[in-house]
Amino acid sequence: METQNLTIQLPARNTQSPFSTMRGAHVAVRVPDYEASKQWYLEKLDFRLIHEWPFGDLQLAYLAPANDDNFWVELLAGGQLYVVNRKWTDAAGPFFPLPGTLSRFGGPIHR
Repeated sequence: METQNLTIQLPARNTQSPFSTMRGAHVAVRVPDYEASKQWYLEKLDFRLIHEWPFGDLQLAYLAPANDDNFWVELLAGGQLYVVNRKWTDAAGPFFPLPGTLSRFGGPIHR
């Protein structure tokens, strides 16, 4: 397999944005097999297990890269998934469903 060099051109930073000081701390990844996924991060990517815990019928874990304490991957497994028809608005954005839609836990979401 031949290795190729790839140059990625990043767009200019927008320092005037009201969100310009926002930083990411972690990302959640929904996985079908908790143990296999956890082992993959630990063994293949040398991630460190920071914390793991059950939450109801879910199993969660925080994993951090080998040499970085500022960014974590959150594994999320188990539980019952609910498929709901969500409508998004520009004001709500992808992270805030409209009031009255169902949450993952089956109850209404109110803002």
